[in-house]
Amino acid sequence: MPSTNDPILKYDPATWPLWFVMLSYEAKTRDVWEDTDPDAPGSNEIIKPVLLTPNDMLVKRRDEISKEYQERCAIWEALPEATRGDKPSRAADPTYYEIIELTGAQNEQFVWLLRAWDSGVTRRGEVTEWIYKTVESKLMGLALIKMEADGLISNGNRGLVQTLRALVAPGTQGVTPKEHAEAILPEMYRKLGLDVPSDDTST
Repeated sequence: MPSTNDPILKYDPATWPLWFVMLSYEAKTRDVWEDTDPDAPGSNEIIKPVLLTPNDMLVKRRDEISKEYQERCAIWEALPEATRGDKPSRAADPTYYEIIELTGAQNEQFVWLLRAWDSGVTRRGEVTEWIYKTVESKLMGLALIKMEADGLISNGNRGLVQTLRALVAPGTQGVTPKEHAEAILPEMYRKLGLDVPSDDTST
C-alpha cells in the first residue's frame, strides 16, 4: 500500500478507487464515516451542545407547557361537541425551585454531550488531516475553490469528498490538471463574484 507521505489521489481517475477505500478505512476506524460518506443523506453539521441558564430553562419550559396546552386544545376541539367535556386548562408555569432543579439536572448530561462532541471534532479533524496528506496539492487547491463556489464548505469532510469525487472520479482520463482547471475555474469564479483571472501576459 502506498505511503501516506506521498499523494495517493491525483487527477488520474485510476487513483480514486484505492484512495476511497483507504479513506473509508480511516473514517470507519474513527467512527466518523457517517460524516464522511459522500452518499450519506442529511446534514453533517457539527452542533456544539449548549448549557442552558436558569432563564433559558424557564423560557424553554414555558414554551413546552404552551405547546402541550395547544395540542390538548386541538384534540379537545376535534371531539364531537357532545363529548368534549370541560376545555383543558393550561398547566402552571414552573416555580423558581423547579427551574433550579431542572437546570442542575442538565449538567451531567451536558458534560457527557460536550465530551462526545469534543471527541467527534477531534476524530473528524484526524480524517481531514489524512485527506490533506494524501491528495495532490494542486487538486486540493482546486477542490477548495470549487467547495466554496458550490456552497459545500460547511459540509466538512463529506463536502470535500463529494467535491474530490466530482473532480477526479468521472471523465478526467487523459486531462492534465491545467486543462481541467482552465475548463471549470471560470464558472467557479463567477459563482463567487470574482473576476476570472487572465493568462494574457503580453505587455
